[in-house]
Amino acid sequence: MNESLNRYLAVIITVQLSLMLCMAASTASAQSVAVVNSNNNKITQWYTANGMKVLFMAEHSLPMADFRLVFDAGSARDRNSDTWYSGLANITNRLIFEGTREMNSDQIADAFADIGVNYGNGIDRDTAKIYLRCLTEAKILDSAIETLSNVLENADFPEQAVERERKRILVEIMHELQTPVKRNSRLFYLVLYGSHPYASPLSGSRKVIKKLTREQILSFYRQYYTAQNAVLAIVGDLNKQQARQVSERLSRALPTGRKAPQLPRVIKIEQPKFINKNLPSSQTTVFMGQAAVKRGDPDYFPFYVGNYILGSFGARLMKDIRLKRGLTYTIESVLIPMKETGPFLIRFSTQPAAVNVVLDLIAINLNRFLTLGPTPLELQQAKTFITSYFPFRTDSNQDMVENLADIGFYNLPLSYLDDYISNIQAVTREQIIEVFRRRIEMKEMLTVSVGPKE
Repeated sequence: MNESLNRYLAVIITVQLSLMLCMAASTASAQSVAVVNSNNNKITQWYTANGMKVLFMAEHSLPMADFRLVFDAGSARDRNSDTWYSGLANITNRLIFEGTREMNSDQIADAFADIGVNYGNGIDRDTAKIYLRCLTEAKILDSAIETLSNVLENADFPEQAVERERKRILVEIMHELQTPVKRNSRLFYLVLYGSHPYASPLSGSRKVIKKLTREQILSFYRQYYTAQNAVLAIVGDLNKQQARQVSERLSRALPTGRKAPQLPRVIKIEQPKFINKNLPSSQTTVFMGQAAVKRGDPDYFPFYVGNYILGSFGARLMKDIRLKRGLTYTIESVLIPMKETGPFLIRFSTQPAAVNVVLDLIAINLNRFLTLGPTPLELQQAKTFITSYFPFRTDSNQDMVENLADIGFYNLPLSYLDDYISNIQAVTREQIIEVFRRRIEMKEMLTVSVGPKE
């Protein structure tokens, strides 16, 4: 067993080193491409007449355009004063394309399909999103924007569609509660954030979903799907004048409204918490973490590079706990920055009898990292990989429109993408040690396990 793991480790390291060398050789050219593209396609920002923020980048390589409307209407807005309508944001977003006063869902779908438009929607804890992709031929573009504007202006949330979506969501929640990873995620956020709005599960709770009314859904839509609570990102084969015309048309379809109120500050837990949920399963799934970082945080880049060294695929935790000891198939640490403080999270699955052993090994590795930080070689390899991979995160219009939406929603600098590589390269070993020591506290860790009781 150990011999085969050692051979596997040797293969992984060889492949990684080969990849690092190839990427190192292409880093200079990749950086050059990124700079040339950003200079040719600058991000511009403006506000429409009724206050919607717009970010635009021209990209003329294809006769297409991508649009992403982002509203401050994620699951964190399920809470209204002292009442928690868990799942209201989710069901509202999912029903947007289900009918207007003039068109039913099939007619909306046919109107988009007839001109080859790709469209959709979704939510996370911070945002509710609507996206659209179409050709920029004048007739097609006008028709696509007109249909989307009609949907935004006249979304009607028909009772029949509400009942149909209610049943779907209830089935999805039941599936989540029977799936260890999904159940652990729900429980982890619920306990970590307590009374904070981030505790609300994205899909909602069965009790609330069963009782939500069409009037509550319509009220939520009217409150949060407004021009001043929205960011529109546009990337594609348009000039600035065309982009302005499109943004004004979409903006007029929304009431002016107002920005959603500031979310409350996240209060960290002050002592370790250990929670076990018994669930029949072949393995136990464990989430371990704490609230740590938010979008735009000055500590983000050293935190991100340090986390890559600690918990990415093939990094320290994987090498020690999977490859060296064979205790888990996969283990990783991730940063999830949000508008308010998001979690630093370590997650893994293992045999029930091995849970405590793995937790001890995580503590040993984490304490060693907090004390000594990364080696110079680890730091250089991490920078090489991250900066070499970065062009693939900005490679397509869909990638770029998502980046622009994040920049606009989280109020990041317009130069964020241009500065990304230099910000990664500037990270030092000392910064990583200082940030991890200041941000990661073992006494503030929450550990949630879901699986067979051991």
